[in-house]
Amino acid sequence: MNLHLEKWMQLRNQLPVYPVSSIGDFSLARRVMPLGDRAQCYDPYQGLLFVAPNPVEYTATRLLERHIVWMSDTQLEVMGNARILEGVRGDVLTAGLGMGIFAYLAALQPAVVSVTVVEKSQEVVDLVGPVIAHPKLKVLRGDVHETFKMHKGLYDFVYLDIWANLQSPTLEYAKYKRLARPCLKAGGETHIWLEELTKRVLPLLPRKPVANSGMTNSPCLVCSKTLRHDFAGLCMDCADLFGVSDLFQKRRS
Repeated sequence: MNLHLEKWMQLRNQLPVYPVSSIGDFSLARRVMPLGDRAQCYDPYQGLLFVAPNPVEYTATRLLERHIVWMSDTQLEVMGNARILEGVRGDVLTAGLGMGIFAYLAALQPAVVSVTVVEKSQEVVDLVGPVIAHPKLKVLRGDVHETFKMHKGLYDFVYLDIWANLQSPTLEYAKYKRLARPCLKAGGETHIWLEELTKRVLPLLPRKPVANSGMTNSPCLVCSKTLRHDFAGLCMDCADLFGVSDLFQKRRS
C-alpha cells in the first residue's frame, strides 16, 4: 500500500505546534511512534484502510478524553483529510474540532474565504482553539444540528468529522448529507471524514443479514482486519455495526 509519505509529512509540517496541556477531561499529549511499529494507515485515493510499519520514527500529538484517543496527527488522521482539502473552497463549515487539523489546513488554502468550526465541548474549544488561531478561522461552541437549521444558505463547503470510530461515517453518510443541505449556498457541497472509504464500501455492503462463512485472512472491506470470521467481506465487528450479520439480527430479536 502507498503511505503517501511525502504528502502526509507535508500536511503535518504545516500544522501548529501543539503544547502538552489539559483542560478538564481533555488533554493534548505526545507519544513517540517508533520506526517499524505497525500502525493503521489510510490511502484517500483508493479509499482503503491498511496496516503498515511506520516508515520513520516521529512524535505524534494526540487529543485525549481521559484515556480515549479522539484525534492524532498520525498518518490515518492526516491523510483522512488530504483529498477533501484539495477541493475545499469558499465559506467552509466544519463540525467537530478535534485537534483542528482539517480546519487549520483548510484556512491555509487560497480558495477558502472563511472557516467556521462547531464543537460541542467547551473544554475542547478552550484547549485547541487558541492553538489553531488564524484570521480566516473561528471556533463556535454549539451543536451542529442547530447550526444546520440556523445558518441557512451560508456555506459553500461543509465537512463533518464527529465520529469516534471508522464505521459510523459510512452508517450516517446519507443522513448528514441531508441534514446539512439547508445551510449550503447554491452549488455547495457536503463531505465527511473518510468519505472515499464510504463511497467504495457502500455499494458492496450486504442488503440483508448474512451468515458467517468461516475464517479468512483477506482484509475486511471496511476496517481491513485480517484473520477474521467472514460475513460477505466484513469482519464480525463491522458486520454487527452495520447490522448485517445474522448473529446481530438474532441478538436483537
